[in-house]
Amino acid sequence: MIRRSTWIFVAVFVGLLGITVYLQRSGFLEEEAEPLPTPRPQLLNIDASLIRHIELESADGERVILDKDAQGAWQLIEPAGKQIGNPTSLDAVINAIASLQALNALENAIAADVIGLSPATYTLTVRTNDGRQLVLRFGSKTPTGSGYYVQNENGKLFVISTLNFESVFKLLSDPTILVTPTPEISPTPAAATSGEGATATPKP
Repeated sequence: MIRRSTWIFVAVFVGLLGITVYLQRSGFLEEEAEPLPTPRPQLLNIDASLIRHIELESADGERVILDKDAQGAWQLIEPAGKQIGNPTSLDAVINAIASLQALNALENAIAADVIGLSPATYTLTVRTNDGRQLVLRFGSKTPTGSGYYVQNENGKLFVISTLNFESVFKLLSDPTILVTPTPEISPTPAAATSGEGATATPKP
């Protein structure tokens, strides 16, 4: 014979099961949605085709200036005595600059001299076809070594990955982008005649 306590337990269980089913169907017990990953901040957030002028300058005075002409071809303004060697490599760097992402934005202010921004190690200036000027100032490496500090023209601070940092500074370091033109060798002038200095035979 089944004990009375057993019947009570079964009744309670069935009641709880019914309540659970009702709440699930009513939407009260919906499964918690998996949170979407937080998008990384865009530093420039522009289309590469809109960029018409790029300047990259180091604290030591090393500088690269590029300007796009009316035909859409990039011209090297500085350094003098160099030329663009590989347009494909240059386009890759420009695309990397346009799509720069930060690892994170820093909400708390940090003294500029502590993070290498007084002065900045490098300064990147980008001008666009629609008249905008965007500036990024790059500082020192973070204590963990995972990236570098960056400040935009509005004074907001970010941390950028080492890989993104290096993609920008290929403008200064990639030997396929800035090359020294090979000097043209002038041909040795040939003697005017095979018997230079000989007296011409007079015509009869």
